[in-house]
Amino acid sequence: MKDTTAYTTDDIEQVVLRAAEVALQTPRIRSQDDLHELGMDSLVATVIVARVHRELAVDIPVRLLLEHPVAADFARAVAERMAV
Repeated sequence: MKDTTAYTTDDIEQVVLRAAEVALQTPRIRSQDDLHELGMDSLVATVIVARVHRELAVDIPVRLLLEHPVAADFARAVAERMAV
């Protein structure tokens, strides 16, 4: 299992952005982009969360992404969850 204490919020944000770019097939997603506006639905959210889980070894409910659809906000929510 990966050491989740080694990740900064910026690291987590980069993982989220890469996962969103792949899942949405959209290059160059930015931190302040709203993933809903870019076409995210619950299925795409599930794919993003699965990729983040695989990369960071952290359990995240899909609901967290649906409640925080802006990439930077979701990254902060993941960081808070990892700190617990």
